[in-house]
Amino acid sequence: MSHIDLIGYLASGLVLGTFCMRTMVPLRLMAIGSNIGFILYGHLAEIEPVLLLHLLLLPMNLWRLGESLTQSPVRDARRMGPQSARMTRERRQEPAGASRAEATQKPPGQERLPAGLYTSESCQNSPPAYKQRTAH
Repeated sequence: MSHIDLIGYLASGLVLGTFCMRTMVPLRLMAIGSNIGFILYGHLAEIEPVLLLHLLLLPMNLWRLGESLTQSPVRDARRMGPQSARMTRERRQEPAGASRAEATQKPPGQERLPAGLYTSESCQNSPPAYKQRTAH
């Protein structure tokens, strides 16, 4: 195995590693590493399509990494939709020094129940929500 092949396998391993990442910043860093590896490999092995692809992907990954590092969680939540924005607002309203469990704990009898469970006897005879939506 030549040193050129070794660079290609290393770059391929970095691409595989990006699929194991759970958060964006490590994913982008590993993708940037794979882009650099494939640029080197494409140049040394004289494989123009690989070289061209990764010359285009590298600035895109750098740009997205910069966005990930500069965006606030509130702005990200707004882009992701109302559910995420609500959860972010709730996090900001946590009392200082309280743990997440303490801040979200409700008084007895006011706990949130999973969707579809009824909290009062008057609602127990109501049809489930999915039947209400489909009945016209």
